[in-house]
Amino acid sequence: MKSDGSYPAVGRGGVWLIHANAQESLIALMAFPSESWESRYRIAYWAWETTRAPSLWAWAAQFFHEIWVPSRFVFDALEQSLRATGRERLLPRLRIMPHPVTGLTAVRSDRRRFGLDPDAFETLCLFNTRSTATRKNPWAALDAWTQAFPEPNPKARLRLKVQNLGEDAQAQARLETLCDARPDISTSDEAFDESAMMAFMASFDAILSLHRSEGFGLTLAEAMALGVAPIATGWSGNMDFMRDDNSYPVPYDLIPVRDPSGLYGGLFGRADPSQLWAEPKTAEAARILRRAAADPARAQRAKAARSTIAALGEAWSAKALSALPMAKFIGAAAP
Repeated sequence: MKSDGSYPAVGRGGVWLIHANAQESLIALMAFPSESWESRYRIAYWAWETTRAPSLWAWAAQFFHEIWVPSRFVFDALEQSLRATGRERLLPRLRIMPHPVTGLTAVRSDRRRFGLDPDAFETLCLFNTRSTATRKNPWAALDAWTQAFPEPNPKARLRLKVQNLGEDAQAQARLETLCDARPDISTSDEAFDESAMMAFMASFDAILSLHRSEGFGLTLAEAMALGVAPIATGWSGNMDFMRDDNSYPVPYDLIPVRDPSGLYGGLFGRADPSQLWAEPKTAEAARILRRAAADPARAQRAKAARSTIAALGEAWSAKALSALPMAKFIGAAAP
């Protein structure tokens, strides 16, 4: 789209939707001769997890007619980057297209299959050792749980679904020590296919995520679609669909990003003052956990959550898609 709102001249090459972040999107274009994609209407789908996307992303945006993002949070992060690099002319290319969460209405809870107590408040926390642990912040979830229930409660249990635990000996030892001392906390590293994973998630009362940031929060949206209450940091992409009436947002403070991996905040944990994310308040999370465990309105929240997530799919309906600029391009390119 040009600064005057018109679109660059393109031929009849069709539409490319590249669902990958900026670097990978550029690699995808470079994998083909330029003449094979110059005639196509090009859309990139990107997600980012701090308050400003990398400068490279702003530069890469010029190669696409549109940049789709899953949340207002990512939209704002890209807007910050475009403005900071003097590319305000590209702002009209940004469009929020939330992840559609569909096909889950038929999924049913099966507590017996997964060894869950039918009478307890069962809470799930997902933990992948290959993820950026600083951002996902799983240890805060454990801290909040032990604050909420200083002594093991037979009617409140936490299950950690851990992926790739064997690759992190320190995390494995820490979790094993905790589980030995707390019969209400257990781990599971069983590999599930998608169908089994959805049934597993549907079998819980709540999902606990004290992340520092999410570009969208797909797992939280899936949980809500399954009628599982999210108890999650009330900041970043998940706040496009989490509200007080359909979930349990956790208060937080905004802090400079310090990420030892260097992915978000600079190498060796050096802080970039332009990059912020949330520090969830674990004491408040503990209070919310206790409230949620005894909340008689939890079923009503679950109903509201299902409705909220179902509405996200409207952006992908045939009617909505036919009103987008790409549809005008397809129509103009048709013989």
